[in-house]
Parts: sequence; structure tokens; C-alpha cells
Amino acid sequence: GLVLRDAERLGAQPWHTLVLDEAQMLKNSHTKTAQAVRALRADWRLALTGTPVENRLADLWSLFRAVCPGLLGSWERFQRRYVSPIARDGDESRRMELAQLLRPFLLRRTKAEVLHELPPRTEVQLAADLSPEERELYDAARLRSADRLDQAHGLAESDRRFQALAAITELRLLACHPRLVYPD
Repeated sequence: GLVLRDAERLGAQPWHTLVLDEAQMLKNSHTKTAQAVRALRADWRLALTGTPVENRLADLWSLFRAVCPGLLGSWERFQRRYVSPIARDGDESRRMELAQLLRPFLLRRTKAEVLHELPPRTEVQLAADLSPEERELYDAARLRSADRLDQAHGLAESDRRFQALAAITELRLLACHPRLVYPD
């Protein structure tokens, strides 16, 4: 968010070291965030993510395009050399070739390897009671959402999931503050 918001100012400054936390935000090379990161001038780049690279080689290419420009070549070359043979044909030798190329640039640690370094989990539960008016609004919205979801049985699975997500989001906003849902 910061690099996107201040892209012009950050892009004007040369950097010795650029550390990209939450680097999974760069998995789509067409996003404005990925474009803004690539526009930064830095001598050395490091990307950190707690999210493993997902199943798409395009995500990997986009991340390396920002961190180590040129290593994997253009998208067309990468697609021809790795994506098509690996994803379409299941070419194990190409997968191993790509893994060997990237190995010097990746440090991957599993949860089991870092578990002893993590602090103990802290969980704090705070109850916040809704006022009678807020409870009335929340219950009405909950019942409306339940009715809409009951009527959604004829819709496609993706549409039903979208409606469920929209209902949960509305209820979460309403639980935070009624004005987030009802401006008046």
C-alpha cells in the first residue's frame, strides 16, 4: 500500500536496499503495485513472504521480475521455456531446471523449522455488547441475509459464494459501526 500511495516520491529516490515485505502482493505483474515496485531504483532487493508461492508459475515470474529483473527473461520466453512444458506437459526435467535456477535465490523454511522461534500465541477476547438499537439493526440485517441466501439455491456456486461473502462482510461492518452500512 505504501509503495502504491507514494510511488512518485519513492521512485524519485535511489535506494541501496529494497526490502519487500508481503511480497505475495506482487504475484500479478499487471497490478499498479507490481508496476510501482518495478519502477523503484534499488541496488539490492529482497522479498519476504509468509505465503508460499501458489500453483501458478506466472506468480513466480512476476515476483522475480520485481526482485531479480531479467533472471527469468520476458514473459513470452518464460512461458515458452517453463510454463507450457511444466503446466501443460508435466515436464519434470523443465521443472527441475527451473528449481535449480531459482534455488540460489530462495530461502524456504517450513512452519516446523521456525516453530521454536515463534512467540507463544496470545489470544485476547473482548466482548462488546450492542446497544438495543444496534442489536435491532444487526438482527434485521442477519435475517435479511439468511433469506437472500436461502433464495440463492438456484444460482451458480460462485454466485452463492459471492452472496455469502457479501452477507458476512455486511454483518462485520455493521458489528463495527452502523454508519459503515447505513450512512444516515
